[in-house]
Amino acid sequence: MGLTRPVDTPNPTSPVKTSDTLDEKTGIDRIRETRLEKAQQLQAQGINPYPYTFDKTHTNQGLQDHYAELPDGTELEDTVQVAGRIMALRNSGMFIDLMDDTGKLQLFCHKENLSPEQMGIVKLLDVGDMVGATGTIRRTPRGELSIKAKNLTVLCKSLRPLPEKYHGLTDVETRYRQRYLDLIMNQDSRQTLRKRSEIVTAIRQFFVSQGFMEVETPILQAIAGGAAARPFITHHNTLDMDMYLRIAPELFLKRLVVGGLSEKVFELNRNFRNEGISPKHNPEFTMLEAYQAYADYHDMMDLTETMVTTVAEQVFGTLTFTFGENELDLRRPWKRL
Repeated sequence: MGLTRPVDTPNPTSPVKTSDTLDEKTGIDRIRETRLEKAQQLQAQGINPYPYTFDKTHTNQGLQDHYAELPDGTELEDTVQVAGRIMALRNSGMFIDLMDDTGKLQLFCHKENLSPEQMGIVKLLDVGDMVGATGTIRRTPRGELSIKAKNLTVLCKSLRPLPEKYHGLTDVETRYRQRYLDLIMNQDSRQTLRKRSEIVTAIRQFFVSQGFMEVETPILQAIAGGAAARPFITHHNTLDMDMYLRIAPELFLKRLVVGGLSEKVFELNRNFRNEGISPKHNPEFTMLEAYQAYADYHDMMDLTETMVTTVAEQVFGTLTFTFGENELDLRRPWKRL
């Protein structure tokens, strides 16, 4: 996505295409060539299209929350600095939709507020570029919170276009094999992974609160034990022996309890099983295992119920969910066989 070395300086007067058009005449290669020309023009003006740092003072959602009560048509002198990826350009760049990891915010770029040099930068921007903006707060008469840009900084000139806006990224193979592209284009995908992170954090916090010690056990193992599954096999060159990516951490966790490290241990980590694959069945996956001395299966069932309900309330704020045509109620007690 970036230039790895300074590029040859082009003729500053050479024409630059101002918009991307995916048609038979141009295609991805032509778009990349056009964007590379724009990166070269930035360099010719003494602007590094790939700087390292930018002093970002606020997130987009943070500004939306802070100025939620700002009346329509109001302008303030509060100066802020935001950064993110351009997701849309309208009116020749006068209006820019800027997305960071919290959401979108509109930039208002007008020649009354930007120098001629800055307006020249605006003309070299494309959807997918990363930019930083310094400006003041305004809410449009239509009610949209915006930044009236006083200065723009190119943070990363994108050389390849994003998928077309209105159709998005729908090809399943592309979504799974280029997950970064899926995350850029699909808010649902970003939200799913964020929720997963929250769930993992909540599980860890729960077990620690219950007196469990989190441990890490070997992923490379001399035997494939702890479950009945086909392992991945690798070779240890120094020891000249085959080893297995673990299919389960069970045997090592039990040894830690036997050894007296702790009476309660858990591990939340990756396991590997060289078997079938589907959207719901991945050869590499995360597994939770916990072991506790002086407890039986009734205690572990109680622990599991408490964990699930605690995590659900912490992450989602509810114990009832709709899944397809089914209503799920996680409230205790659960039915047992």
